Amino acid sequence: MFISLDFTYDSVSNEDMGVILISSSSGLKEQGFGIPRNSIKEKVKGRKRPFFYGFEEEVLKFQIEIMKTDTEESWTFAEKKNINTWLFKNTYCDFVSEDNLEILYKCVAVGTPKFYTSRDGTGYAQIDFECDAPYAWSASSVQTFDLSAIVTPTTIQIQNLSNVDDFYYPEVEFLLSGAATAFKLTNNTDGGRIFAFTGLTALETVYINNEKKQIISDLSLYRYSNLTNKQFFRLPYGTSSVVVEYACELTVRSQFPIII
Repeated sequence: MFISLDFTYDSVSNEDMGVILISSSSGLKEQGFGIPRNSIKEKVKGRKRPFFYGFEEEVLKFQIEIMKTDTEESWTFAEKKNINTWLFKNTYCDFVSEDNLEILYKCVAVGTPKFYTSRDGTGYAQIDFECDAPYAWSASSVQTFDLSAIVTPTTIQIQNLSNVDDFYYPEVEFLLSGAATAFKLTNNTDGGRIFAFTGLTALETVYINNEKKQIISDLSLYRYSNLTNKQFFRLPYGTSSVVVEYACELTVRSQFPIII
């Protein structure tokens, strides 16, 4: 799966744990490419072409093999215990290979791990991992815009680096400035789609998880009714030209799904 010998898991490096990635097989290494998916079809008697209903995607899976950095040294009981504590988590953790530091896999160990050893105690472990999605992720990114002094509509640029879906829904948080009691974004790259709130309170902070359609106000007020057109903010692939119309401090948080 990976070419490099080095990786981190749950923010701990293989070097700190005294192991490296290896490949027990010779020749070319098999690597993941694209996303695992199957088509959904229905065959009907008398019809040669089946009805097509899209795709069913599967989460990414991969296998790693690890050996002690000093391959001639035998494994101790304490070393095996520490490796198991490190790699066998109960929640998805970030796996980052030196092959590509720009992406990460949110994964957890599954299946039946194996340890292959010789009489002298040297050997390697083989562990299967399962990801939380059919794709990898970019590192988390935060864009901040100080628009607290604007008096006329101002255009900003927001990027969507994902190559998975037609649209990506980032997290948005804004702090209203001055006497502003409304918030409005118009994405000219998305056909002028409007994302706006009215009837807010001056100096209020509102957080929106656009993917989950979750709205949280620091005033503990229900703000879905203040969402003017019930449209959540989204980004088409590439760079969006977005017009901001009310004074605020704006933060856009993203972690893009990536197919490689």
